[in-house]
Amino acid sequence: MSSFRDRAVLITGAASGIGRQMALTLAAEGARIAALDLQGEALDTLAKELAGKPVATAVADVTDLPGVRAAVVEYTYAEPWTVERMSARGRERLTGYGLSVPRRRFAEPPVCPYCGSREVELDSLFGPTLCRATYLCRSCKNPFERFKPPS
Repeated sequence: MSSFRDRAVLITGAASGIGRQMALTLAAEGARIAALDLQGEALDTLAKELAGKPVATAVADVTDLPGVRAAVVEYTYAEPWTVERMSARGRERLTGYGLSVPRRRFAEPPVCPYCGSREVELDSLFGPTLCRATYLCRSCKNPFERFKPPS
């Protein structure tokens, strides 16, 4: 597939099926997405999944030309979620489950959620999900996962 970075793409039937997958794929390549569908709630869900990327949605019946012409498309640039937006309570609860959470964009060294030691080593950059890495605490010998800091 050629690069769609910074290109505007109009996708009909974007709320589900092939249209939805095209919206997700092209947005990942950097395209600006204008998504049309009859399913307003499903379009809202798509827009939430594409938060942080330029996406516009409109409920429209593409078989009704006046309806398409009346559709208003506005791009939103919603701020993506990062660990910086996590509450103190959320951090505490994750620590209780054995997860270490970086506090800011340029994160401090990991802290063992079990014993509080900073004597830890990276075990694997790739944890059970793409957003986590696994570490081993040298003090208490427990393995733990840590959310990767935002880039």
